[in-house]
Amino acid sequence: MRALWDDYLAPAVRQRFQLGDDVRTGLRWLMFVAGLHDIGKCSGGFQSQDPKVWDLLYPGLSRPIATSSGHTAPGQACVQTEGLLPVGADAVATQLWVALIAQVVGGHHGVIPPPLARSWIGTVMKSTLADGPQWTGSRRDIAELIARAVDVPQLPDMSSQSHLRRFAMAACGVVPLGDWIVSQERYINGRFAELPTEWTPDTVRPFLNSGVAKVSAELEHIGLRRLRRHVLGFEQRFSFAPRGVQQSLVEHLSAHVTGPGLLVVMTPTGQGKTEAALYAAEVLGAASGAEGLFFGLPTMATTDAMFRRVIGDLDRVLDEDGVISLLHSMAAYTPELHDLLRRRSPSGAGALDGNDEKPAKGSVEFDRLVTGEGEEDPSGQAVGSEWTRGGKRGLYAPVCVATVDQLLAMALRSTHQPMRSLALSGKVVIVDEAHAYDSYMQTLLRRVLSWLGAFGAPVVLLSATLPVPVAKSLVGAYADGAARWRRQKGIAEPLGGRTVDTEGISYPGWVLHDARTGRTTAVPCPVGRKDVVRLHLNLREHPDNEDAFANNCRDLLDPIVREGGQGCGLVVVNTVRAAQLTYLTLRKVVPSDCELLLLHARLPQYERSARTTRLEDLFGKKGQRPRRAIVVATQVVEQSLDLDFDVVISELAPLALLLQRAGRCHRHPRADRAAYWAERGPKLHVLVATRADGQLAEQYPYPHDQRMMTLRALRDRADGMGRLTVTVPDDVQDLVDQVYPVATWLLDDEEDLAAAAASSWAQDEAAKSAAEVLAVPPPTGLHGLHELTARVDPESKLSTRLGVDNSRIVPLWESGDRLFLDPECQKPVPQRGRSWRAEDVATLVRHSIPVREGRWLRELADKHPSPEEWAEHPLLSRLVAVPMAPDPEPVPALDMTEAFPVRHARGAYLHREIGFVVPAP
Repeated sequence: MRALWDDYLAPAVRQRFQLGDDVRTGLRWLMFVAGLHDIGKCSGGFQSQDPKVWDLLYPGLSRPIATSSGHTAPGQACVQTEGLLPVGADAVATQLWVALIAQVVGGHHGVIPPPLARSWIGTVMKSTLADGPQWTGSRRDIAELIARAVDVPQLPDMSSQSHLRRFAMAACGVVPLGDWIVSQERYINGRFAELPTEWTPDTVRPFLNSGVAKVSAELEHIGLRRLRRHVLGFEQRFSFAPRGVQQSLVEHLSAHVTGPGLLVVMTPTGQGKTEAALYAAEVLGAASGAEGLFFGLPTMATTDAMFRRVIGDLDRVLDEDGVISLLHSMAAYTPELHDLLRRRSPSGAGALDGNDEKPAKGSVEFDRLVTGEGEEDPSGQAVGSEWTRGGKRGLYAPVCVATVDQLLAMALRSTHQPMRSLALSGKVVIVDEAHAYDSYMQTLLRRVLSWLGAFGAPVVLLSATLPVPVAKSLVGAYADGAARWRRQKGIAEPLGGRTVDTEGISYPGWVLHDARTGRTTAVPCPVGRKDVVRLHLNLREHPDNEDAFANNCRDLLDPIVREGGQGCGLVVVNTVRAAQLTYLTLRKVVPSDCELLLLHARLPQYERSARTTRLEDLFGKKGQRPRRAIVVATQVVEQSLDLDFDVVISELAPLALLLQRAGRCHRHPRADRAAYWAERGPKLHVLVATRADGQLAEQYPYPHDQRMMTLRALRDRADGMGRLTVTVPDDVQDLVDQVYPVATWLLDDEEDLAAAAASSWAQDEAAKSAAEVLAVPPPTGLHGLHELTARVDPESKLSTRLGVDNSRIVPLWESGDRLFLDPECQKPVPQRGRSWRAEDVATLVRHSIPVREGRWLRELADKHPSPEEWAEHPLLSRLVAVPMAPDPEPVPALDMTEAFPVRHARGAYLHREIGFVVPAP
């Protein structure tokens, strides 16, 4: 614990252990609790599990029989009943303290039990301890030895109950971390020779002191250490002068920051929110003692892209190597992380591994860790760590880039929930695209913000289209938690009480809630004339059928596809099916020298990654654009990907998302933009599907009422030809707020809108209720540590999203008695040897495709179960093997395009170009 305290835990986290006036008292208690966490192993029930070991250790003693062989429950019972703690004179505080520390001991394997009722203590001790007075005496001797060795003081009388609970919650996060680190085989083997021959305070102290250096070396090895960075000015750090919101933050943020706080940055797409966030994180982190960084994004594709950007930033600001982790469900098998793990520091050290055994020569791990052989990436300050790739370890890396799910999981009752809280509370938390989350995710996000406020952890939220009511709710959630943080710090409430006045929110601009003062400040950021964009929108209605949409796209893209045409166009649709059909239609008319690309989620993982990288290479800020190209994509391109096109065509979606999609049009000044498009400026064509009666057709997945209000807002501004101009940023906030759901929609004169609003309201309430049921209580509503955890792991059972593709399939072809990953039967399905090799797991994962679980998939899995050996690996056990027919056949639903059918699943196909086609519901 001393090494973690000195070398890893940020000052903001250390403050959570303060007892009385001296934070070092908290350190000594933390060391004592860590030493005591396995006290349940000192019991007849645990020691008697193996008769041979019992006879060897305790010759002549009768071996007791326990009904349970665990050690966490008996450990909790011992701490709660046997007087093992040096407590103070305050009886009430003592009773609470003993129960809390007992819960820390009983919950160090991930699930915190409730305090044991007096009527249950005897039953627990009889069934699990199965011992007598000699064992009780031994446990007291061990506790006294640890207490004297670490010099733990009595509980300070001035410790408030809130401080005791704060300490215990933090200890539930750090004690298991310490346990994991010193339980590694390499560390244990290195300490055996140093064990004292006689256990007394005088022999234990030097053993513990020498252990501090050993653990420090281990932390250095696995990459858990505080970042050492140098401070750079904005222009020196990012190689360009700040502008707009960036300039405002550089000039004014520091004057308003007195400690931790929540910063909301609202500015149009393409205006440098990422750089603004990284700069603000530096300011907030320095003021609050938060030394790490967490960057959360909405999708895996955007997370991988941001991972590369943050690596580049770390290379500029770090004085020495610092570990960064990439966290999402497929992160362990992405090229971005593998590239990072191949890096070497200037000293020649390999990637930080933390493995107990050397990887086999020729394996992927060996290629990553070996130095001096093979191709290696350039040296850089940002490095990878194999240790942080383990389950639940990734958040402990000093810098994390992750899907926002990794943050939202902190709001769910789950195993080791306090470990997530501890890891995040020492970081500046950045959340991109704060507007992009539905009611379920927003409920979880508000719960996370309230806890981060209570921990005194700084947060930065980014958005180009954040409705004011959503901004107010997010600021309010953080402010509620921050009020609790002030009470625990003994900071008086501001005169007039806490103020969360967000009435002055301006767009573009930023809002800061300062946790120490309780004040909320809204700062407008007027833009210069050169940053004002006149976006031309064109509403174009068409019959509600897929052919009509595709044909309209073909007509609008004629300046690109016709003979001698030029330019790069983007078509954004709302569903994978629409993307597939639009792509097939355009493929018939696009000339051979016009590149046609398709991107959506229902592609094999390797193919989706390759296509995303291809898009960035062609249409990124520094991309080498082709003379003419068309991209058809779903929503995966509208968030966080820095792409630039000459014209954008979109299906009707909620207005905030339309503006996000429009942000991909003329995003950057380009000297090579074709004159035809440069003269016309940015244009967004919005295609509106209507029913036979002229009313807006319902389209999955967006709420019908929001699409109806979007169409109404745009029509109100349009001329008789459906043309209108939106001035960015001047018109953005008003338009976004017009389409934010309000109760008056339920009473609208238009019956279709009122009915749609009622349906959406019911769905939103159900989603919020589902989130509340699964979430941990808010800081002010937590009555016990056991309310934080449950015997369900969110990574496998609980969902941070509702209604998403939640299964992954692996198409397989059969030839003879073997299975293959390709229809040519050239890529055999990897087999498990003595254990699963990482490269074999990676191969299977990269060929997996996300789909929504449905009846067809459940029935198929029952008829054709996945290989049994897949169940032996935690990631492979989630994959569903899908048997494929050997030959393609024409598909009527795809205009007779040939695709490989799935056996025994009518309507399911796999096509090399368009991806997986799911059966109609």
